[in-house]
Amino acid sequence: MGIIILALGGFLVAIGPASRQVPYTDYVTSDKSSPIFSSETYTVQPREYRYWYLSVDLSGKDSGTTRIRGSYSVSGGYGVSFYILNSANFNLWKGGSSSTALVRTTNLQSYTFDSSVSNSDTYYFVFDNTYSTLTSKTFTVTANLVWKETDTVTKYRTEYDSSRNQFGGVLAVIGLVITIAGAAAKGKKAPPPPVVMPAPPPPVAPPVHPSPPPPPVYQPPPPPPGFKRCPHCGTQMPVQATFCGVCGRRIL
Repeated sequence: MGIIILALGGFLVAIGPASRQVPYTDYVTSDKSSPIFSSETYTVQPREYRYWYLSVDLSGKDSGTTRIRGSYSVSGGYGVSFYILNSANFNLWKGGSSSTALVRTTNLQSYTFDSSVSNSDTYYFVFDNTYSTLTSKTFTVTANLVWKETDTVTKYRTEYDSSRNQFGGVLAVIGLVITIAGAAAKGKKAPPPPVVMPAPPPPVAPPVHPSPPPPPVYQPPPPPPGFKRCPHCGTQMPVQATFCGVCGRRIL
């Protein structure tokens, strides 16, 4: 029996802990981009400007990660003025009022821009050649809207349960103890049978001799009529006597 328990415990230990796949939620952030201009070439006439617009929706995008990145270069003559404006500032600029631009350049041959977009809005890309009276400008522009998105994904991790191994270890120890105890018991010689001593004879009671009968009590004969006896000494006297004539005691 001990060897069987020992073998079972060793088997449970040898097969290792039980494992299972446990789902958990993780967050994965990825870089996203959408082209606005893909190395596109345009021409703007003197005393004119051209613009393009892009509607930007920030929903689903990580806060503070949306940007407009790109560059442009002008061929021929001086450069061109370039602005990136939201819808409110674009209307101010068209009306000749002071405006605030995300990007603003003046007569540059080339420029690389990188501007943060903080609100969902329509953004305008303006190439302004109104400063030139005679020369048209040809320019090539590349721009992208870039942002980050964090997605929730389900992943799995492996968890281990060692209770089976611990139980197997306990069984192995119990089996080992039983096996060792059984082997030790087989190696011992059987003790000799106990010596049975005869029971001692029961004690003999001494013979009981009957006691001799008590001697008979002497009873004096009754006095004759007209006489009585002294209750103290037994002397016979007349019934009229009130004192004993021998012991002198009063007779009631």
